[in-house]
Amino acid sequence: MLWCHLRSVLCVLAIAAVSGLRKSPPCSPTRECGPSYVAGGTRQPCTTKRKTTPPSPLTKFAKLYERTYGRQRVIDGPIRLMDGTRVKVADSPVYDEKGTYFIRYLFTNDIVITSMNLKAPTRLEASQLDSREWDPDHDSLDFTSYTTTMIEEMFTYGVVEISRNAAAKVLSIGLGTGYINSYLYKNYRKMNITVVEIDGVMLNISKKWFGLKLDNRQRVVIADGVEYVKRVAGAGKTFDVIHLDACTMDESAPVNCPINIFLAPDVVRSFSALLGPRGILVMNVMTMKSDHIAAAKLVKKAFEKLFKKCIGKYAPFSAPNIVMTCAQFDRPSGLKERYQRWKGYTTGE
Repeated sequence: MLWCHLRSVLCVLAIAAVSGLRKSPPCSPTRECGPSYVAGGTRQPCTTKRKTTPPSPLTKFAKLYERTYGRQRVIDGPIRLMDGTRVKVADSPVYDEKGTYFIRYLFTNDIVITSMNLKAPTRLEASQLDSREWDPDHDSLDFTSYTTTMIEEMFTYGVVEISRNAAAKVLSIGLGTGYINSYLYKNYRKMNITVVEIDGVMLNISKKWFGLKLDNRQRVVIADGVEYVKRVAGAGKTFDVIHLDACTMDESAPVNCPINIFLAPDVVRSFSALLGPRGILVMNVMTMKSDHIAAAKLVKKAFEKLFKKCIGKYAPFSAPNIVMTCAQFDRPSGLKERYQRWKGYTTGE
């Protein structure tokens, strides 16, 4: 992400969130107050409690973590970004419908900029509590995030083979913590991944705290995303998949993701040239206003001038995010069911 923000405020003294702009799920009798995902607005305190069940070993470990470090453990910062924003890196346990897990996130004030799940240690004991030593989770899909749908689109649109041996040239506009590119890098060894990030400080943070690996299969280019897209399109470069997840926190903007400059006709033309007849562009579409369909229509109108098909759908794991895919060809049938069976989940769509 160039700057994909999440507006988040405290709930039971915790900042706990996942990347992207996302609406708060309601409290329920089975949900202890944990993360609340708010795209602008005030967090509603949870007042209900989880049904009484014996705590799992991981939950006991998380409670020990809280007693040792608190609900939020700042492990680095403040760090000054290119635009002057001062950010911190923190680890927190989270309790929600999925169970208990840990996240690492980059935040400033009440805004979580981006985050990633952590792998809890194998031995859940006091000697293993130092979360600075834990690995970020690059192995698993994140079933609280629209990023799972963005990854799914690569396979269900027929551009990428449904196989661990799938080969593809992938471009991601914006690094963030690098979840999408790191997941693809870890799980699909034949993919070649280029990430464009405007801020070199973000690159350093991602390498230090979020497990980013760079080699001949994965590289990060420090550049403005719009300028990069225009330049490499002019040079005749092509990709199989482009992920666009670039956002603004300007509450007056009709569309927050993607940033309006990416909707300019010359930029859309460059995206089309980079993908050719068989590539796809996958975008996170989000507005902080109430009319999400209107925002999606604005994005679709900009891109359908140069793409044959632009289809948006609510991300089932994080509505009201809309994932929009643009291509020059029709989506093949039957691939979504096949892919979800392969990955072991269903969205029930």
